[in-house]
Amino acid sequence: MKLLEYITKKPRIFQRFVGLKINEFEIFTNKVEKCHKKQMREINNKVERKRRIGGGRQSKILGIKEKLIIILLYYKLYLTQEFLGVIFGIDQSNISRIISSMAKLIEESADPMMNKYLEEAKAEIPNGRASISDMATFLRKYPELEEIMTDCTESPCRRPNTKEENKKYYSGKKKRHTEKTQITISSTGKILDVSNSYPGSTHDKKIFDFEKTVDKTTRFSRHFMDKGYCGADKEHGDKNILIPFKRKKKTDLTPFQKQINSYIGKNRIQVEHIIGKLKNFRIISDVFRGDKDEFNQTFRNIAAIWNFKLMVSST
Repeated sequence: MKLLEYITKKPRIFQRFVGLKINEFEIFTNKVEKCHKKQMREINNKVERKRRIGGGRQSKILGIKEKLIIILLYYKLYLTQEFLGVIFGIDQSNISRIISSMAKLIEESADPMMNKYLEEAKAEIPNGRASISDMATFLRKYPELEEIMTDCTESPCRRPNTKEENKKYYSGKKKRHTEKTQITISSTGKILDVSNSYPGSTHDKKIFDFEKTVDKTTRFSRHFMDKGYCGADKEHGDKNILIPFKRKKKTDLTPFQKQINSYIGKNRIQVEHIIGKLKNFRIISDVFRGDKDEFNQTFRNIAAIWNFKLMVSST
């Protein structure tokens, strides 16, 4: 492909177009290829198969590298499928099938443990209880879990057709129709948990409760949140949840409360930075054109790609 040949010679352009550096892309391609082979073995071993393996019309794009480039271009630049078809010289329907099949491989290839890391760490504590000495052992093994941050982000979506859905997806904060997703990150910037996506009118605290986020964490972690989660600290006194003080009507915060708010804000801002990095992928910052049911997997794929980039940069 001429496009692939051109951008691989221009590292900066490659990263702007695809969201990965060239060396990261090569490593990622190998991981996706392994997952793709596993997926194809499962498909080929189906009992109800009616066509021989390799039968049917052959695709013009046979390489996993080209298919991966297509979905990454789609995620990063959010080009239309018709335009991608023109670039690669194939039908829009073929582009759609490639994106659909590749989307199932991204999370598993990039970071299959993304939503299991907190559970794995919590399992280290026998019966959910531990002593001070166990806390030191826990933090030696999982130092990045000493401080974690949780926040929600909203992504614009198409206006629903029905009045009921229209009201449900309308965000009073953003003044538009959105889907809301919650993420929890570690102090190193690693995404530890991605929630389901909810209509834009859903309150942050409700998502926190629906997802049972507090049950996934231990009391050893200082858990930073914003004022949208007010009440979570009182409801879960056994956990170390830190939320800024809220100024009451006709009263000012004390100097001590302001100092605490400043400390929480300086630590919590990390999750805002990660959300900003994720939204460099325009598919979750622009109006999502796909089916609402597909949005959450798209968001999870991009979060997994971010974790993959962190992993590669740390090795």
